[in-house]
Amino acid sequence: MKEYRFYGWEKADAAPVNNNFAGINDPRDLYDALSDIWCEDTCAPRLREEWSKDNPTLGQCSITAFLAQDIFGGEVYGVPREGGNFHCYNVIGDVIFDLTSEQFKGEELDYSDNPKQLREVHFSKEEKRLRYESLRAMLFKKQDEIENKELSWSKTKCEHLIKDKWIDFRRSAYRFPDGTEFEPFYSYSRRDYVVIVASDTDGNFICVRQFRQGIGRVTTEFCAGGIERSDGHEYRTDDPSKEDDSEDALLAAKRELLEETGYESDDWEQLLSVPSNATIADNYAYIFSAKNCRKVSSQQLDDTEFLKVKLLTEADITERIKNGDFLQAVHVMAWLLRR
Repeated sequence: MKEYRFYGWEKADAAPVNNNFAGINDPRDLYDALSDIWCEDTCAPRLREEWSKDNPTLGQCSITAFLAQDIFGGEVYGVPREGGNFHCYNVIGDVIFDLTSEQFKGEELDYSDNPKQLREVHFSKEEKRLRYESLRAMLFKKQDEIENKELSWSKTKCEHLIKDKWIDFRRSAYRFPDGTEFEPFYSYSRRDYVVIVASDTDGNFICVRQFRQGIGRVTTEFCAGGIERSDGHEYRTDDPSKEDDSEDALLAAKRELLEETGYESDDWEQLLSVPSNATIADNYAYIFSAKNCRKVSSQQLDDTEFLKVKLLTEADITERIKNGDFLQAVHVMAWLLRR
């Protein structure tokens, strides 16, 4: 067994209570993972000037102990220190371990009869809560990279059933992580697009109503449209040697808002970019917020666009979502993301 230097490592055989973190089967695995993550930014502010890679556990005790509790359960206790502070460690049944004990450089701490530590007390300090969330997010990212290798499929064959300027519709075969192969999987490539949650100076939301042939209905939704490409195609090329020549997403959003509604804004924010349908499509939706919009022109619609502009209140949109009139899934998500 590999030797460690944190307190209680020899008997730290606690098992995880969930499968959230790939490859972490006991506290020793957690220590190994955190050794690459602990940094000055996750160190307590009062100790940051003393933090170094040679002493990585300095100022990391509480956020580390509560993260270990997330994974292994049990309780967090604290050794009283000067100034009313507590050095936090973990207790699971009769197993005691302290992943950050090395910062004390040989000082023997008393791990008996210490008070229990509550995360609501510790995390009432916003800076500590933010450090904990950052450490947890970095651990997730590190372990997700391990799972990515374990779960990824390998494409073994691809046939382009339809490939014109509008769409690249494919039938593919894949090899699974266990070595077996399966087909067909159908997917398509189309251009990326923008969705704009736009509101005017009176706080009304600028929406449009138009027919959607996929469901055969007229729906209410936000202004949206495709990001244009100079190569004349409706989707990105699958040739890695060719550079992407898509229009800038923000410029596309400003253009679509003006063309479809006649409104402009000087107050833009990108809320998110997200795959439009990760199961069968490779295009992304870029979601923007545009506030304090003002009417500056009439609509400038394409030949295939037939739509009406609606100014709706927050209550109007919420009601239309409930009643099944506001149906575009990404648009509903955009509504929930608005600030």
